[in-house]
Amino acid sequence: MSLSHITTDLIQHEAVRQALARAQSGSPANITDFPDAAGPALAAALIRELESSSLVVTTRRDRADYLAIALAEYLGADYEVGVWHAPDALPYEQLPTDLEAGVRRVQMLHEMRSKDTNRRVWVTSVNGLMQLLTPPATLDEMTLTLRLASRQSVDELHAWATRVGYETSPVVQEPGTIARRGGIVDVFPPGADYPVRFDFFGDDIESIRRFDPHTQRSIERLNRVTLLPPSELPVWKLPGIADAVARLDTSTLRAEVADDWTRRIDHMREGALGDSIDLFAGYLVPEKTTLFDYLPAETAVILDQPDSIALVAKQVEGQARDLARTFRDSGELPKGLALPFLPASRVLNALAGAAKIKLGASQADDAVAISAASIVDPPLFSGTMSSLTTTLAEQLAGDWAIALATDQVERLTDIVEEHGVYPRRIKGGPDRPTAPLLPGTVEVQSSDVMSGWLWPAGKLAVWSDLEMFGFRKQPRRSGKRTTSERRSFAQSLSPGEYVVHIDHGIARFTGLVRMETQGIEREYLLLEYERGDKLYVPVDQSDRVSRYSGGGLSPALNRLGSGEWVRTKRKVRRAVREMAFELIQLYAYRESGQGITYPPDSRWDQELAESFPYSETIDQAKAIDAVTADMESPKPMDRLVCGDVGFGKTEIAIRAAFKAVNAGRQVAVLVPTTV
Repeated sequence: MSLSHITTDLIQHEAVRQALARAQSGSPANITDFPDAAGPALAAALIRELESSSLVVTTRRDRADYLAIALAEYLGADYEVGVWHAPDALPYEQLPTDLEAGVRRVQMLHEMRSKDTNRRVWVTSVNGLMQLLTPPATLDEMTLTLRLASRQSVDELHAWATRVGYETSPVVQEPGTIARRGGIVDVFPPGADYPVRFDFFGDDIESIRRFDPHTQRSIERLNRVTLLPPSELPVWKLPGIADAVARLDTSTLRAEVADDWTRRIDHMREGALGDSIDLFAGYLVPEKTTLFDYLPAETAVILDQPDSIALVAKQVEGQARDLARTFRDSGELPKGLALPFLPASRVLNALAGAAKIKLGASQADDAVAISAASIVDPPLFSGTMSSLTTTLAEQLAGDWAIALATDQVERLTDIVEEHGVYPRRIKGGPDRPTAPLLPGTVEVQSSDVMSGWLWPAGKLAVWSDLEMFGFRKQPRRSGKRTTSERRSFAQSLSPGEYVVHIDHGIARFTGLVRMETQGIEREYLLLEYERGDKLYVPVDQSDRVSRYSGGGLSPALNRLGSGEWVRTKRKVRRAVREMAFELIQLYAYRESGQGITYPPDSRWDQELAESFPYSETIDQAKAIDAVTADMESPKPMDRLVCGDVGFGKTEIAIRAAFKAVNAGRQVAVLVPTTV
């Protein structure tokens, strides 16, 4: 859904017009004194008027996800909003590379290099800016565009593919693979839904087709196709950096680690990718390329929460350097390894020279502070519909333009109409009306906006479920806790309870302690590891800690700095990957069965979905869609839904059970005896 027509009105705000004038003249501006919920709307209004590509930089990954959702709402379908995320693993963790996430980053870098970027918006965190990137010219070299009837030999295509990281296979079943049979070459580009088949006659390409890898049937004929590399790093340089890596001081490595390091260097000389290629980014891309090197020259850079950006950048670098020191001291890493990320100082210097607009800085340096204090938080009605509709009626009588952003369009519309307020109902989709929100009108529309705001002077209001019903569907995209949730989690832990730190493994929580460092007093979780080793985790970083769930058993504590936890995670990821390949064969066999075909979702199913208080995470939405598709398919459903506590498994089950009962079927619910 879209609230893009709201930004048209918001452009008339004095703070927006002043900031816009300064940005267009090349001078920085700082908008202050506005509620946090209005920040994305202000940014969207500025982006629309700047008429260029935009980069929004914020503090952390979860904040970037939130901003991307909100900006997409306020900008509408005319704009493409993407999130640039750094790899999940911290530098030096040596975990297997997430190929799918790397492919998404390669696609985004390619988009930044395209000609039509005026309506593109990228959102990233400080951590995202600290990632070392392949230089643009090198990425161009790693990308291949082929056209029908163009001259390109089979050997040349195969040589290019293997050079940039494609794996040769008898048949292409997975992205990042290539197969050749005489004059036919199949390539499965990363990020593509289907592989591409090239038919050659000599050195001429006779046909280019997308095809189904299971049936081998053609889906679409193409005149041209662009093949992106499966790795975001120039992997063909691996043999060339092997000597530099071999010269590192490995005298302090433990015996088994030293053997593994030798094998890794041998793989490098052979050009094999292996795991943890990000560890060697400092050798593969010594140019220290930043994201700014990819952005179009006219890109508008907007800083969200600028006061915290520098602090977070230094924290991220400090954590990475501490981790490297721990691994070196424990014999897990050699000495002298090139830095695999950009230093905070490099990133902050780039931001200082590029930022056009700051949102909410307390000290704006050379940016002129522009107050938006006339935009305020709305009152909370917490489900008191009579008070809400009275306020709406008063606003309508005063010619306000009102948007009710909700996940419960049908329910809210019925409620306000019962109280004499008759809104325009907007359901979204390609046929959504594009008429502006006029004074004296109210519309109800499906929206992911988490909080509302009011601009009394402009007679403009955005109300969300938080103000109207007293709750909001929480965006659980990232699985990370908010500030209040981090504090609540820390206070809920009991001394002696087992916990798991994502970087250091299983420990025993001993309590909360307060310490002063560099003149600042902070609260820490005190974790005890094997041999009495202690780790102090700031409460504001407690989203890296979770409760140990081992069925009541007392686990063995990990030894701090030993590297055994990293090795455990590495083994688990490899085992899961191997299991996935085995399951593919099993699923193919099960596809041949016959089951019950349920009807499509009815209005009752839709109303049930709207009644849940939390918005779906990306993974939860995928699971719901998959279960629904399974039930509506003639094939038997055989699906296991997994997820941590509070991530919405029960909601998926209730929806499926309701769909079955609604179709006249019975449902059996099995629960563990401990419930």
